[in-house]
Amino acid sequence: MGGFPEWLTKTGEDTYFDLQLKKKCSRWAFVPEAQVIWHAPETLKGIWDKLSSWTVGDGESGAFVQRYWDLVKGTFWSAFFSLLGLGIAIGSFWIHPVLGGTFLAIWLLLHLISLWTGAGTGKGWIERFWRSFGRAARVDGFLRGIRNRAAVMTRKYVDIPGVVLFLTGVPIDDTGGGARGTQIVLELLRRGHLVVFVHKYPKQESVDLKLDFDQPNLLHFSLAYFDWKALRWELRHLLEEKPLAAILEFPFKEFLPIAKDVERKGGEIIYDLIDEWNTSLGGDWYSEAVEQTVIELSHVLVASAPSLVKRLEEASGREVLWMPNAVNLRLFNRSQVFSYPKDLPPGSPKILYIGALWGEWFDWELLQKIAQAYPGGIVAVIGDYRGQCPFIEPNLRFLGLKPQTSLPAYLQHSDVAIIPWKFEPITQATSPLKIFEYLAMGTPVVAPKLQPLEGIPYLFLSQDHQSFLGNIEHALSCEMEETVLEAFLRENSWQARIDQLATRAAHFKESVKAFAD
Repeated sequence: MGGFPEWLTKTGEDTYFDLQLKKKCSRWAFVPEAQVIWHAPETLKGIWDKLSSWTVGDGESGAFVQRYWDLVKGTFWSAFFSLLGLGIAIGSFWIHPVLGGTFLAIWLLLHLISLWTGAGTGKGWIERFWRSFGRAARVDGFLRGIRNRAAVMTRKYVDIPGVVLFLTGVPIDDTGGGARGTQIVLELLRRGHLVVFVHKYPKQESVDLKLDFDQPNLLHFSLAYFDWKALRWELRHLLEEKPLAAILEFPFKEFLPIAKDVERKGGEIIYDLIDEWNTSLGGDWYSEAVEQTVIELSHVLVASAPSLVKRLEEASGREVLWMPNAVNLRLFNRSQVFSYPKDLPPGSPKILYIGALWGEWFDWELLQKIAQAYPGGIVAVIGDYRGQCPFIEPNLRFLGLKPQTSLPAYLQHSDVAIIPWKFEPITQATSPLKIFEYLAMGTPVVAPKLQPLEGIPYLFLSQDHQSFLGNIEHALSCEMEETVLEAFLRENSWQARIDQLATRAAHFKESVKAFAD
């Protein structure tokens, strides 16, 4: 939770801390014996100061923002129309005293009716006064808290090495929290960065896994509700002291104004090309002109596959960093013993696939052949299954979407992991992230012969369906050398990838040094 919020100026720390606890804890105990003693102020000014000070902390922390803004708007418009009516009434005296007196009488009458109506609903004049007084005091405190936010944010994030804007397409918990972007962000958070994660599309998965990515240094926004100028104002003091970088994972036109502003403020722009967007993956949103603008804005160009490196080099005339996917070795730790998953059926061998089940590149025919080749075994598939499979095999089981944290157990109790993809331009430009996770759990892998996968140990590459089936046999009988596997994984962890990125991106160099120390 980031500890107790000592960074708040004076008040609201208990409210903020309780709200954070509420997010993390589902079970609470009611203790009626607990008592709080309040010392009530004795003067009108004291009451105002007390009510106002309570809400300063809410303005600073951002607690109940919508509720307060509704209160601010209601108070503003009530005061505005009241003063406007009074101004009209007073101004009318310059035209004619009778007209002015009439308008003033109407103004007073309307206020008396308002008070009388309130009394008729059980709210007397005195109660309505105190309610209005309290509302105005809370608005005053909240607005003072908002004015303090820049100083408060500086105190809150005083120890961060820098600020990273991560601009992408899908939410951080997409695909069970296992996407490349999520892994990069988690590694940056481990190194202490403040990460602002902005995604364009909502979750489109059929299952909500209720994943918790709430972290003190992570600000998560949907693009539809993201106001970069407002956030930059809140962080303005911090950005005077800390470096700023923006990582663009999707070349959306909506990200261009943000990237240009970051560049104008002296920030570093990094474009990470993760897929061949000029295919069906780009849908109707991809624009070559927009991507070219992103390339020209970027200080560092990164790509996840050799063919993507080549395309970026041709488009930019510059050097491009090849940064394949990797593995979180803190999670995928084969030395740890995991319990047998309850929904993993018995059978031998156990052949496992984890990943997306959509796209023209998924080879359903191959999957059926594998199931038929091992009638006594189990072919288990983990992913967002919605009935896509065009056939039925008794030993083919779809286990549904799983959180990334549950995957090591399935891998540890499987014999072989597979990538059942076709040979397509899209797959030739892909670095399958799951391969690194498969291997980290000591599970040999069979996949199609794709260029990005060449040279990976204990990965059996297949030219066609027949060789794929033969390679499953080879994988089942292979023995892994621990030293070879450990050396490969050490070079292909997400920690190693961020170290690699730091060789090109000045923004991350200091954090890598501090992390190593």
